[in-house]
Amino acid sequence: MNTINDATANPPSPPIVIIFGRPGSGKSTVANEALHLLQLSPTNNDSNNNNQRSNIQVKALDLDVCVPQWMKDNFNKGIYPTLDQRRDFA
Repeated sequence: MNTINDATANPPSPPIVIIFGRPGSGKSTVANEALHLLQLSPTNNDSNNNNQRSNIQVKALDLDVCVPQWMKDNFNKGIYPTLDQRRDFA
């Protein structure tokens, strides 16, 4: 009887990383460098470290481009959206 390895049958979900911070705190710089390092890391199966690239698919979205101006103005004043406003934004 053949059995399928659980890891093969049900591969783990890819991690999701969200970086939060104040405007100008370097979120994009940190995220871009992390993505660069991830894409350059050797594959898990490459025990000889042959500079193979990881089989990583990356989706980066800068939510700053989606934030309306009134919300940006409020952020600068230290005013953050209400829960209802956050739901609408999402």
